[in-house]
Amino acid sequence: MADHYFDAEAFTEHLYKAQKYAYSYEEGGYKVSYIYQNYVDFYKIPTNYPHLHESFEICLVIDGSGVFTSGDVCYPLRQGALFVAEPGRVHEITSNVTHDLYLFFFRMVIERTNHPENSELIHYFLHQKNEIVYNCEDLLHYLPLLNRVFQEDLTATDKLIECFIYEVLQRLGSKVFIQESERAEDDSLIQCAEVYVAKHIGEPVTVFELAKACHISERHLRRVIRYRFNQKVKSWILDKN
Repeated sequence: MADHYFDAEAFTEHLYKAQKYAYSYEEGGYKVSYIYQNYVDFYKIPTNYPHLHESFEICLVIDGSGVFTSGDVCYPLRQGALFVAEPGRVHEITSNVTHDLYLFFFRMVIERTNHPENSELIHYFLHQKNEIVYNCEDLLHYLPLLNRVFQEDLTATDKLIECFIYEVLQRLGSKVFIQESERAEDDSLIQCAEVYVAKHIGEPVTVFELAKACHISERHLRRVIRYRFNQKVKSWILDKN
C-alpha cells in the first residue's frame, strides 16, 4: 500500500460535510480569507463547463483523472494534483473519458493591508506561481482532519486552516517543488504516450490522437517530446512504431 493511500470513497461518503466557512488572518502585509470549501465528483456530469470566479479557486484531486483547462492551456489531472484558477480567469474541469474524478476545492481571497511587511510566500504565489503542481497526495490527509476538528474545536480549525494554506501556497509558489513536480509529470506523460503507441503498433497514430489519449494539449506534448528526445512528435511515434 502506498504511503499516501487515501480512501476517496470513504472520505466523500462518510467523513466530509460541505461547509461554507469564513476565516481570515494576516500574514506579512496581506489579509488571507478562506471563504468556502467543498468537494465535487464528475460521475454523472463529466464537466463543470467554462466559468470564472471573483476569488482564487484552489483544487486538490482526491481520486480519478481528468483535465483542467485554463484559458487555452490543458493540464492532465490525477490523484495528488494541486491546481489554482485565478480570479476572473475562465477555466473548466472535465472527466470526459473516465467519469471518475473527485475534487476538493476551496476559495480564497488575498488582499494587501497597510502593514509594511511583505510575505515572500504570498508574493511568490501572487506573482510567480505555477497553475498546477503534482505529487501532493500528502495534503489529502488534511481534509478529514479539517472536518473533524471543525466539529470539535473552532480555534484548532483556524490554526489547521492556516497550516493547510501555508502548505498549498508553498507548493504552488516554490520553484524547486514545481521543477520536481513537472519532471515527474513529464515522466508519467511519456509513459502514457509509450503505452498508447505500443497498443497501436502498425497503425497510423496522429499527434492529436496521442495528445487526447494522454489528456494534454498537442502543444504540451510537442514541448515534452522535443525537450526530452530532441524530436518532433511524428518522428518519435515512427521510431516507436
